Amino acid sequence: MRIKKIEIENLNSLQGYWSIDLEHPDYKKNHDLFVICGETGAGKTTILDAITLALYGRTPRQSSLSSENELMTRHTAHCLARVTYECRRGTYVSEFSQHRAREKSDGKLVAATCQITNLQTGQVQSGLAIASLKAATTEIIQLDYEQFCRSIMLAQGEFDSFIRDGSSRGDSERNRAQILAKLNGTEKYRQIGAAICDRWALEKKKLDDLKEKKDSLKALSAEQIEEFNNKTKELTAEVQKLNSAADQIQTQLTWLEQLSALKEKEENARSCRQDVEQKIAAFAQSELILKNADKAKNCKAAWTEFKTLDDAQTTREIQLKSQKESLIEIEQAFVESQEAAVKAKKSLEEFEKSLSEQQKIWEEVTKLDAKIDPVSQNLDKASKRKSDAEKNLKNAQEKRNKLSQSEISLKKELEDSVKYIEQNKSDSTLSEKIAVLTQDSKLLSDNETKLQSITKQIAGLESKISDWENELAALDSDDTELNNELKTLVSSEYVSVANLIQATLEKGKPCPVCGSVDHPFCDSAFNSSLTAATSNDNLAERITALNKKIAEVQNHKNELNNELTVMQADLNNFRKQHKELSDQIQSVKDGINKILDLWNLSLSETMDAETAISELEKRSELYKTVEDRAGRTEKLLAETRLQLDSLKTDELQKSLTEETAEVQKLKEELESLQKTRTEIFGEKLVQEEREQFDTQHALLKEAKENAESAYNENSTDKNNAQERIKLLTDQISKDEPKLSQSKKELDEVLRKNSFKDADEFNKCFVEENELEQLRAQKDELARLDSETKANLKTAIAEYQEHSKKALTQKTLEELENEKEEITERQTSAAGEIGAIQQTLKSNEEQAKENQIIIREYEAAAESFTLWNELKDIIGVKDGSDFDVFVQGLAFKNLIIKANQYLFGISGKYTLVQKDDSVSFMVHDINYPDSKEDRPVSNMSGGEKFIISLSLALGIAELASQNIRVDSLFLDEGFGTLSGDPLTEAINALKRLQNSGKMLGIITHVDAVINEFPQKIEAVKKAGGVSELRGSGITHR
Repeated sequence: MRIKKIEIENLNSLQGYWSIDLEHPDYKKNHDLFVICGETGAGKTTILDAITLALYGRTPRQSSLSSENELMTRHTAHCLARVTYECRRGTYVSEFSQHRAREKSDGKLVAATCQITNLQTGQVQSGLAIASLKAATTEIIQLDYEQFCRSIMLAQGEFDSFIRDGSSRGDSERNRAQILAKLNGTEKYRQIGAAICDRWALEKKKLDDLKEKKDSLKALSAEQIEEFNNKTKELTAEVQKLNSAADQIQTQLTWLEQLSALKEKEENARSCRQDVEQKIAAFAQSELILKNADKAKNCKAAWTEFKTLDDAQTTREIQLKSQKESLIEIEQAFVESQEAAVKAKKSLEEFEKSLSEQQKIWEEVTKLDAKIDPVSQNLDKASKRKSDAEKNLKNAQEKRNKLSQSEISLKKELEDSVKYIEQNKSDSTLSEKIAVLTQDSKLLSDNETKLQSITKQIAGLESKISDWENELAALDSDDTELNNELKTLVSSEYVSVANLIQATLEKGKPCPVCGSVDHPFCDSAFNSSLTAATSNDNLAERITALNKKIAEVQNHKNELNNELTVMQADLNNFRKQHKELSDQIQSVKDGINKILDLWNLSLSETMDAETAISELEKRSELYKTVEDRAGRTEKLLAETRLQLDSLKTDELQKSLTEETAEVQKLKEELESLQKTRTEIFGEKLVQEEREQFDTQHALLKEAKENAESAYNENSTDKNNAQERIKLLTDQISKDEPKLSQSKKELDEVLRKNSFKDADEFNKCFVEENELEQLRAQKDELARLDSETKANLKTAIAEYQEHSKKALTQKTLEELENEKEEITERQTSAAGEIGAIQQTLKSNEEQAKENQIIIREYEAAAESFTLWNELKDIIGVKDGSDFDVFVQGLAFKNLIIKANQYLFGISGKYTLVQKDDSVSFMVHDINYPDSKEDRPVSNMSGGEKFIISLSLALGIAELASQNIRVDSLFLDEGFGTLSGDPLTEAINALKRLQNSGKMLGIITHVDAVINEFPQKIEAVKKAGGVSELRGSGITHR
């Protein structure tokens, strides 16, 4: 899978549309090896974000874009990520886009839309959701998101941590396994290990719980069960006897209860009989009324006629008495109303006479008031004008005083400002000087930073040179010792050595002693006696070993000398740079001090350039403030003087004098008129007096009319009362004979019907409906009399008959006590039987449960044995030991892949796995013996980088599942490297140029950037946005 083109619009700091064409010829010219460089936050990593966003709808920095899009450039309304790539299935364009509602930057975020286009077939999958985009991309390139990230983004930084882990052996193994699992996506094995340990704990707890239950199992013995059964038989027999006794007592109780009920029935019948007898006695008076009812009917007509006449005569007599009493009151009211009418008439006549005299006074006072009102109004107006004149004069005087004081203050302030400006004329040029100083200060700071870095590098080189010189001196000593040893050996065994040399010399090959390839003096053999003098078979080996050690020392010395020569050159170069920077710093400081000297300042330990600039900025700001204040003060002073000239207090004083005289004149005139009026009418108002008189006049007229009206009404009432009295008296006299005659006729009828008088008749006279009720009562009493007599006779007979059975002599209370005792004994026996039966039933159920628990315990023990064996394999409970085991297997495959890259880059190194673990050693093919393998901790920084890079390339190849990934990115892997290790790392990357892969190196390290001609630069601009520069980049 190879990325051909990346398109970005409004992502992070990359505002607008940007296109990176990775097929541009410049990339091919540089073997598809390029750097993506720029400051932190300039947008380097945004390029990688765009790739994963276009392919999978997510980025390593933001996994979800459903509610908030942290990638969209601020204050923009849409964003886009588009990638053109080539894979086994063809060439595709994958696109992610998202916008805000109404294309407004503050609009609500709309769901993202995605699209995939096959450039070869023209097929377009549009309107895809993020989930559909992920699925489609995975199907096309056969890599899911995690696999793609591991394949395309080299995890050199993670492997750097992997190879540097310095924990104890057990912890180191687990830490490396954890890192490796994260890199190859097999974190699940640690989770599996932890899950197995969790399951082991559950199985153990389950087994322990079941064991506790099994140990606490209980059951009845056979003897206990037989004892319970015998007890049940005894209790059952006892219950049967108690039931029989209870039945007998219940029969006796029933007889007593029936006897008591019959006795109660007899008493109720007797009581009912007595009630009826009482009612019959109480009806005797009503019986008498029924007997005389027919006689009373014969007298009803005479009684009604007499009653009607008597009632009418009584009513008229009452009315006559009332009318006579009213007449007395009416006659008294008549006399009083007559006197009131005469008095009201006289009052009205006297008032009307005084009203005529008052009219003359009102007219005179009205004329005076007509003169007073205009004078009073004029006085009010004049007084107001006078008050206004006083106020205006006072305000003008106060304003003049304030303006005069302000003029003095402003004049003094202006003089002080002018004096300051004259004394500090040089401050007017501070802005220009500060700009120069700021530039020089930045240059000084940059040079000092560089100087510190160079000083540190010089110290490091000097220390390293010193160490290597010491090591070289030690090697010189070792070389001398070895040569002396060789000389001693040769001199003591020179005959054997000569024979040995002669025997081993080969034409054209160096002598093991002198190193010469020419051997003119050794062509003939030595004397055989000399040859026999030496018989040491180890001599050759000893000489060879000494020569090898001497050669090694010489080689090491040569290497050290070469390195010392290079370092000495670097040291001289750094010292030259140090001097040049020191001279530049001093020159800049001199320039700064020359400017600062104008204001009596200079750089020192207590005052650096920034502090001096801050002081001068404050001074410049103060000068500008004083200059501005002087201009404002001068303008205010001119305005104040104009205002003083505009004030006219003399004219205001003259106006006040004239108004005061006018007020005095009007006051005197008003006082004269008011005095005359007071003498005539006082303070009263004419109109009010007129209204009071009119009101009083109207009241007197009304009183006269009311009195006359009352007199006339009382006269009429008197005449009417006298007429009514006469009519009533005449009617009473007329009806008196009729009433007497009716009374005689009534008395005769009563006598004939045996009534002594009217009172006796009234007692016996009732209406017909009441007679009917009395007759009904009489019939009901006759029925009740017969019925109660029969009921009483029957109740007495039934009680006597039931008494003859005599089933018991005991009382009801005694029988109930006996019944209660038997019931308690029955309940107790039944309870014992129930408890025994429940115990036996529970025992049966418990036995069944015991069998279940035992079977469960046996199954749990078997299961726990399995999980316990698994747990022993897994190790610690977090699963890390199991993870180490699994990752050890994965690491074996990784090392095979990594070694292909490592040997290709280094030409001599391979990695060797230790005991199937995640630890390894570094093997150098120049030293075949595995004992010479070195731990990675003994490797240089550059060599460690090469190893971590090879591992990262290996994991990328494994993650791609045999999918060839031809586009790789390495993000910030150089932050801790410098000097030779950095050079080694750069050279290693350059050696990848022939691998056929495109490699983008994301970095901000200048030394790396400068080594690669092909660059994509991310440059920060104003306003928080950035721009891209480099070959194949377009912008719109």
